[in-house]
Parts: sequence; C-alpha cells; structure tokens
Amino acid sequence: MAARLAGAMYQFFRLTTGISGRRMPDLHAALRALGLELRQQQLFFRGIVEAAVFS
Repeated sequence: MAARLAGAMYQFFRLTTGISGRRMPDLHAALRALGLELRQQQLFFRGIVEAAVFS
C-alpha cells in the first residue's frame, strides 16, 4: 500500500506541476546546510508523508 500511495503522489505532482523528478531530494540536509534545525516532525502513512518544522 505504501508504494502505491507514493506512486500516486509522484504522479499527481508530475501532472499538476510539470516536474520530472522520480525521487525526493534530501530536504533535511539542504535545510541544515542553510543553518536551519529540525524543531518538530510528524510522520504519517508509515513514513511516506512527513510534516516538519525547521527554524
């Protein structure tokens, strides 16, 4: 089920935004490189969906 959900999410965002990416970049590393720290994190759907607060 998790793989189908991820596939559906990628397809939706490809269709609605025109992006061509096939995998997620390491956003946490990119935000840390900007000097931001993870303050709060919540995972949903077995870790497929994440909400995070950086400051």
